[in-house]
Amino acid sequence: MDRFNRVLWAVVGLLLTATGALGVAAGRGHLNGVDPRSPLLPRWFLDRWHAWGSWAWAGLAVAGLILAWLGWRLLRAELRPGGRRSLPTDLVLEPGDGPETAGETRLNSPALAHATENALERHAAVERALVRLLGDAEHPELRARIDTAGGTDLRAVGEHLGRTVQQLTVTSGLRPDPVDVTVRPGGPAGPRVR
Repeated sequence: MDRFNRVLWAVVGLLLTATGALGVAAGRGHLNGVDPRSPLLPRWFLDRWHAWGSWAWAGLAVAGLILAWLGWRLLRAELRPGGRRSLPTDLVLEPGDGPETAGETRLNSPALAHATENALERHAAVERALVRLLGDAEHPELRARIDTAGGTDLRAVGEHLGRTVQQLTVTSGLRPDPVDVTVRPGGPAGPRVR
């Protein structure tokens, strides 16, 4: 999805730049066949604009405010670390079939992430673990950073991670996919392994 977003916004940026450059070139008389004194908008649109009077400006202001709000939301979403929203704080899981599963289950997702960190840190080689649960209950994603002691067998840490994610799935019903883990052998100053 990150690659798609980068390509999408690169294309949008190029289209807006080309449109602006064509408008400036037409206004300065650098385009053959275009009179720089003629309006760029169709005559029917200009007539309607003048007929609406101050309502045209009010509509333009409202449209500008809506676009500014949408742009702010988009920018905030793009600049958010990790790109996706965290799981809702109060996560409600749907009940299963049968009388023994009647009712709903509520989970506190920050507490679930913290419990997963604690489970990861139970391994002797793991010095510190940070876990984020992203997305929603149907499509959760787990991102983790694990700092290990120097000279650690990373295969053993990987097996421990697999058991911890399986335990998370069994206890909460969440099946995180993907599971994105950054391992830093030798602690924060060591090299990174993804």
